[in-house]
Amino acid sequence: MEEITKVLALYEKHGWKISRVLLSSENGSQQYSEIFGGAPVVNSEFDAVWFSRKRQDGRTAWEIRLLSTTPYALCESFPDDSSKEFVEAEKRNMENRLAEKAS
Repeated sequence: MEEITKVLALYEKHGWKISRVLLSSENGSQQYSEIFGGAPVVNSEFDAVWFSRKRQDGRTAWEIRLLSTTPYALCESFPDDSSKEFVEAEKRNMENRLAEKAS
């Protein structure tokens, strides 16, 4: 849990906000939910955190960070006027790509 706290602190230091947490059933949402600051926690095949950060160019960056001993993350940015449906579909695609790396 200490390593997860360090990862979260590093992202926060650089202006990222936690938007969603993906946890496998073995880690369970109850065990870690308090350290994620009220962000939604959902069941997943792997453990990861979604971070977001507004950019100065009218875009929002989204990064999904795998919570494992080997750090790995995927990052994309989308125009702020993108539809919620488009952004969610792209984020699901990123989750699928991360799941392939995690397995």
